[in-house]
Amino acid sequence: MAKELAGQVALITGGGRGFGKAIALRLAAEGASVAITSRTQDEINQTESEISAAGGSGLAVRGDVTRFEDVEHVVRAATEKFGPITLLINNAGIPGPFAPTWAADPDEWWFAQEVHTRAFFMFVRGVLPSMIERGAGRIIAVSAIASYRVDFAM
Repeated sequence: MAKELAGQVALITGGGRGFGKAIALRLAAEGASVAITSRTQDEINQTESEISAAGGSGLAVRGDVTRFEDVEHVVRAATEKFGPITLLINNAGIPGPFAPTWAADPDEWWFAQEVHTRAFFMFVRGVLPSMIERGAGRIIAVSAIASYRVDFAM
């Protein structure tokens, strides 16, 4: 069976568990080299181990998607090991805060915006110039209903 993604380099944020891990394992099974990032080193190490055990090529790079320095480090490490990133999957996310607007903690709300919006912007900024230069690449943003849930109920 041909590996549909042979020669592709994927970078997945939030790749240590859940959807991100499942995406990473599937892309690797299809032949992509896969870099995964998360704040939790043990989780991404486990994902990388499963990729390697199945004969794939993985790289676990710990990073906080809200820190510009970490984003730069993750993109650089993935590129140095595998070459230019051809597929970015922005999967990092956090739930909440779920509360009426007047009751939500402003700092928790702002942190969620940093994870869901600012982090995505920084990763796109890190990989897009190379994609434009090569005239190829894909960027996918994973989302859930929770990403736009606002509770104004009284």
